[in-house]
Amino acid sequence: MKALATLKNLDSNASKDVVVRNLSRILNIRIIDVDIEQGVIGFLYNNQKAFDQVKKELNRIGHPIQSHTNQFSKKAAANRKESLPIYQARGRKPYPPITWQREKPESL
Repeated sequence: MKALATLKNLDSNASKDVVVRNLSRILNIRIIDVDIEQGVIGFLYNNQKAFDQVKKELNRIGHPIQSHTNQFSKKAAANRKESLPIYQARGRKPYPPITWQREKPESL
């Protein structure tokens, strides 16, 4: 999912570098853009837990989120509409069931 967040105190390249450095440590997000003039950051995240980690980290470093908008990507929206299992939604066939059979040892 994509989020655009307006941050407080994002007014210099130094603060931008601090935000980018600290958010890059969170594994489930990807920073798209940081606009110093508008005080806006755009990033992609996988789940709500990742978004909560971003909010917590931004609060910790002194750049809390003032407002945000969440947007579903086209791919995520398409997957939400489909109720098919993932392998069918991606046009794949399921794996056949695994059956284990022991081979009989050859007698001497």
